[in-house]
Amino acid sequence: MLHNVVTHCTQTTGECYDYFHVAVIGYATDDQGNAIVRSALGGALAGKDLVGISEISENPLRVDEREKEVYDGAGGLTKRMEKFPVWVEPVTEHGTPMCAALTHVHGLVDGWVRQHPDSYPPIVFHITDGESTDGDPLDAGRQLLSLGTSDGNVLLFNIHISGSEDAPLFLPAAEDELARISDQDRVLAEQLFAISSELPDSMRDRAAQEGMTVAPGARGFAFNTSLIALIRCLLNESDHCIPRLR
Repeated sequence: MLHNVVTHCTQTTGECYDYFHVAVIGYATDDQGNAIVRSALGGALAGKDLVGISEISENPLRVDEREKEVYDGAGGLTKRMEKFPVWVEPVTEHGTPMCAALTHVHGLVDGWVRQHPDSYPPIVFHITDGESTDGDPLDAGRQLLSLGTSDGNVLLFNIHISGSEDAPLFLPAAEDELARISDQDRVLAEQLFAISSELPDSMRDRAAQEGMTVAPGARGFAFNTSLIALIRCLLNESDHCIPRLR
């Protein structure tokens, strides 16, 4: 996702413009259960919260080489090696203090919208595989959703990854669609759905162009599914908020 945003913001001259500021935040607890909320970026960006996309472009943690399937121009697929920048090393530690994490992000977003009151509203992707270990996240989520710019409120999308074998659920429009999620996961799923933003019409229209069926009122909530479809909606939506240099 970060690599694709960098590509969107890079002009034919090769210069990457700061059309976006990005934060990657991780959260956990220490051995005593105290919340740890901090930047998950590494290398030269370690410890930095909000950074311009040009800094992201210039400072990957490392660059891997990976095999990728691409169209061969004759109706088939072929494999080739491509360079793949990496900015984040995934880690897991103890608890999941979701309230502390949402409150931390609220502080970042609040400061940013005060400086950019007429910008496209910030988009927050919250990815979790566990229950909130520091209380009900509804209040913290609603406070985050209350922030915005002259162009609209913050968009909060929640991606709930579970160890269960329940079927994936993508962009539901009503809470009763969560009924098929097993009891052990449903309470958290209902909390996350309640603080998930309704997709703007432009995102729903783009999803339809990509062949997705998204009902009116659909919210940015996903259960046991990948980020790919949400990323496709987001990146194409970003075309509306990136000025094109001629």
